[in-house]
Amino acid sequence: MYFKSRSILYCYYLLPVAYIPLIVALTKSYQIVPFFLTLLSIFLFLSTFWFVKMRILLTMKESSLEECDYILYENSLCKIHSIKNNSEILRYFEHNKIKYRINAEIKNIDPFTARSYGYYKNPTSPYFSEEDKICYGPNIFDIKPPTFFTLFLEHAVAPFFVFQIFCGILWCLDEYIYHALFSLVMMVLFEMGVVFQRIVTMKEFKTMNLKVYDVVRIVDGKEEKIKTSELYPGDIILVNNKMQVPCDLLILSGGCAANEAMLSGESVPNIKEGIEDVDENLIFSMNDKKRILYGGTEIVKIEKNMKCFVLNTGFGTMQGKLIAKMMCSSDKVDANDKESFLFILFLLCFALIAAGYSIREGLRMGKSSYKILLEAILIITSVVPPELPLELTIAVNAALQKLMGLGTFCLEPFRIPYAGKLDTCFFDKTGTLTESMLDVKEIIDSGKEGDIHGSDIYGVVGSCHSLIKLDNGFIEGDPMEKSAFSYLNMNLIDDYTSTINDITFRIEKRFLFSSELRRMTVVYMKKYTGTSKKKQSKTYHVGMKGAPEKIAEFLENIPKNYDETYKDYASKGFRVLAVAGKQIGLEYKTCSKTQIEQKLKFKGFILYESKLKDGSEECIEHLLESNHKVVMITGDNKLTAIEVAKNLNFYNGYAAESTDIDQLLKKDLSKEEFISLASKINKDFNAEEKTLNDLFQEIRVFARSNPDHKEKIIQKYNDLGKYTLMCGDGTNDVGALKKAHVGVALVDRPTKITKTVQYGEEQTIKMGDASIAAPFTAKTGSLSSVLDIIRQGRSTLVTTVQMYKILALNSLISAYSLSVIDSLGVRFGDYQMTVTGILLSLAFMFLTKCDPLKQISKERPPLNIFNRYLLSSTILQTAVHVFTCYKVTKYALTLQDPIIFGPNVELKFSPSNINSILFIFSTYQQLSTFLVNYIGRPFRESLFENYKLFLLLLSIIGFIIAVLFEYSIDFNKSLEIVEFTLESKKIVLFYILLDLLLCWIIEKIIFSIFVVKKERKEKVKKE
Repeated sequence: MYFKSRSILYCYYLLPVAYIPLIVALTKSYQIVPFFLTLLSIFLFLSTFWFVKMRILLTMKESSLEECDYILYENSLCKIHSIKNNSEILRYFEHNKIKYRINAEIKNIDPFTARSYGYYKNPTSPYFSEEDKICYGPNIFDIKPPTFFTLFLEHAVAPFFVFQIFCGILWCLDEYIYHALFSLVMMVLFEMGVVFQRIVTMKEFKTMNLKVYDVVRIVDGKEEKIKTSELYPGDIILVNNKMQVPCDLLILSGGCAANEAMLSGESVPNIKEGIEDVDENLIFSMNDKKRILYGGTEIVKIEKNMKCFVLNTGFGTMQGKLIAKMMCSSDKVDANDKESFLFILFLLCFALIAAGYSIREGLRMGKSSYKILLEAILIITSVVPPELPLELTIAVNAALQKLMGLGTFCLEPFRIPYAGKLDTCFFDKTGTLTESMLDVKEIIDSGKEGDIHGSDIYGVVGSCHSLIKLDNGFIEGDPMEKSAFSYLNMNLIDDYTSTINDITFRIEKRFLFSSELRRMTVVYMKKYTGTSKKKQSKTYHVGMKGAPEKIAEFLENIPKNYDETYKDYASKGFRVLAVAGKQIGLEYKTCSKTQIEQKLKFKGFILYESKLKDGSEECIEHLLESNHKVVMITGDNKLTAIEVAKNLNFYNGYAAESTDIDQLLKKDLSKEEFISLASKINKDFNAEEKTLNDLFQEIRVFARSNPDHKEKIIQKYNDLGKYTLMCGDGTNDVGALKKAHVGVALVDRPTKITKTVQYGEEQTIKMGDASIAAPFTAKTGSLSSVLDIIRQGRSTLVTTVQMYKILALNSLISAYSLSVIDSLGVRFGDYQMTVTGILLSLAFMFLTKCDPLKQISKERPPLNIFNRYLLSSTILQTAVHVFTCYKVTKYALTLQDPIIFGPNVELKFSPSNINSILFIFSTYQQLSTFLVNYIGRPFRESLFENYKLFLLLLSIIGFIIAVLFEYSIDFNKSLEIVEFTLESKKIVLFYILLDLLLCWIIEKIIFSIFVVKKERKEKVKKE
């Protein structure tokens, strides 16, 4: 739907103001009616920022495409831009950095559609229309940091900020000027700090723009030099030197090696090849990573000069999408979720009771309607904690900064609390639990003589690889392939040629390894060099290596004891690769891959030592001790994976592989199928009484899993109500990493922690910090980062629950005390309210400054706000606070004459016994909530260990006691507190200690019942 903005004078939110003269004339109400109509008008105006539908209803009218200003797309109002192209007007809009053209229909200006490889080789139609190019824009990241005023305005119209302003105005109307100003200044300063940080971050994003340089574009067979910013999808360019890739490119011909660490975190260069040998009828997919160069990645070596087809530019590239996501993650974390609003509704129920009591007493006392209404609104608003979004932001940002200081970058901050809820942790094997640098232990030759020298294994190892030799002589590539070369003392001459003694091997055709296919195949030339004619011969061979069970499918004859042999080695913890091959003639040039791979002969096994990675044992031990389920999902052999799981002490006798996993992932099986599957996996499983989901959740090792399996396993656990973590290398595990509640991509690039990080100063975001693979990127390459994430997640979750509880108690205490003093005709002084506000702000400031314990506890923190622990503790503590406040109030009433009320009596603040006692007691009650409800061990430092907060709270309690016992009479006078008798001091102190003791006992008992003992009971049930 298309919309046009109304003139400001015709916007419907002005209607209440427009009707003020008429309604005042009819009602003769010159104060309340104008006030409420103006308030309604302001609320309607602000609602246009909060709700899209309200903005449309109040400020816009439906329009034709020719006259419109905005379009409603996916519940967002997007500005329509118009460009004149000759006689035609082109219209487009932008949504989440993706541009859409508007013509007869809305069309995503995304050039990619399903086309065959043949199209890219010889385009028969324009890939991208001229009109699309005009709307699409140049190949740059058009990042414009907003001005401070624009960004602050965005924060200033947020619901909680507006509510805080409204509360401040109410306090001013009730003559608490200093208290209101202090609250408003604190709030504005905090929001200004957040705005400044967002601007700094946005400026950092601006530095991520692609460098502009010259490239050669081919147009109608002619070469022309252009700037990379002028590239558009559909262009064909030449790449013949090492450089940063300007955009996403499909390699038409040639080849190279590219470092994609910036996107995936994988530092090993990837071999890229052209589509010359690809069947023209096959449909091209953006998943064909071996033939795509991604924008922002580095070409480290050119094998052959390349001709490339431009697929995407600007924010349409993989790099652009990552930057757009990083920009979104830089937005502040807010409290506008369902649970927060339900929490506030719960508090409002109590507030309405207190407000009703205040109204009844106000009418009895003869107060003016204005005063009664103002006091009632103040009581109701007092239970909506204005500090809530501020404190949530501080808690999450504190965790973000600590994680960044520990070498872990978070792309999605909202996932940090999920890390505190985890119950199941999944790990890939190679490169995660075990070293990616695998050493060859032995090569088992199929020949009878048992000597590998001179055998065909040399040919397969020397040619069936993706190693590259850089210009500086260094060899880069798969660590397993480098290890095999080293074991055989082979020399890599160039990317395609290797030698050993007087034998040369050269790759003629290569089908790169695929985790889905679990094999790699090459055609190579074997040539003997030397002086004799006999040695100067050359032959052509096929070489294949991969998973033993997969290689067996291509063998002409499977040797006796083939399965038993590789399974025996796998059960000893070795990673086993099978090697096969055959001799072939020059006909390979016209043969398909299927024909080349037929009737191979077994050549032997390569055994790799699967050493545990440093930190794996410690990490898994911590997770098991903290009652987390640990599961391995790997593409490796089941027996090898089981041996690793045994070494790490999390194997329980249940493992599944390939086809078994397919069955486990089904929604249901027939009884016969289920019993057969269960007995195959573990004979001790009781299939008669348990279900398929029970069997699925028993599995600790999923072997021979492809990327699709990994993703579906995580998804099924999520569907079963589990909170999941997946840790992998960021390449083959992308789907699973994104499906998990907490996905951690390990990047094997140790990060040096500087003093800036250690001291908690703000860190800037750089490309390479985040990975497209996962919400969390661990640049340490160590599993210790997983423990760091869980620790910070638990700490943040505990802080959040603790914060809600403290805010709830303080809001309820405030609502009750306000209703009591209103009913008694007593007021707090402006200075008194300001001092209380300052003390509470100091306590909140130090609340999040707490470090988690190194040892992750068996007990789990509450997973959400609405739980038996929080509700029962809050209700019982509130009852204690109400009881003690009632008793103190009742005593204070005996110390002074009753107040005379009447319709013409204007209540003003004046120091009195009841005012002074209630101020001291209510201030103590609000600050005692921090002392009583601080959640420390077993999740974080105890209150005594968190010495900054402890000393602060101790100082505040000492301050309150000092005021009560009149340590400084002059200071008490400045707070407008009267002198007390010794009896009054003792009685108030008694109720302070009674209140503190009862609340502390309640909190400890309920925490023990619903958090500690509950977790122990659940563990006993599992066992």
